Amino acid sequence: MEKIGLNAYVLDTMSHTALLSANRLILIDTAMENSAKTLITEIKTCGYKPKDIETIIITHSHIDHIGGLPSVEEIIGEPRIACHELEVEPIYEQVKVKIHDLLKDGQVYEGLLVIHTPGHTQGNISLLDQESDLLIVGDSFQTVEGEVQPMPDRYNQDPAQHRKSMEKLLGFTFNKAIVAHGHCLHSDAYSLLNKATKNDNFRFY
Repeated sequence: MEKIGLNAYVLDTMSHTALLSANRLILIDTAMENSAKTLITEIKTCGYKPKDIETIIITHSHIDHIGGLPSVEEIIGEPRIACHELEVEPIYEQVKVKIHDLLKDGQVYEGLLVIHTPGHTQGNISLLDQESDLLIVGDSFQTVEGEVQPMPDRYNQDPAQHRKSMEKLLGFTFNKAIVAHGHCLHSDAYSLLNKATKNDNFRFY
């Protein structure tokens, strides 16, 4: 577990999940099924009870982000589950969990700005906590040795669109970022993303 800012925690699972705790407890992504017990332990390590989580937000439908959803939902007990409207069907096909709230680009949900960042998957989203200057990336990009990079293209449905979505994120203001793959960024997240989009090898043709 790693704390970032005042109210966010990065939970140490295969694909990092996030826990936000400013007047409400929100879990973002649930990692793999075999990480469910670790995820619950990490939540307790943060000083919270799993049953206090009110909402689970899924950034996209890849199994390393939703595999633990059935087990975690059962342990928590009736949380609201939300994702982008384009991810509902692929999520249900894999884990048979009901989605309660369908998210759209530009919507503010549980205090978080929903940013549709397609390319990795069709309904991939990032979440911006504007009060904390924190971007929760999911797989909108990764970090490698402290540098921002696109996700590996073998995992992207549309590599060119994935890069356009990275550039889209530069239209917002943030300083910190939680990524699912790599180390979170406690500062300079915006400038590191901007630098990545300017690299000569960034384009995908």
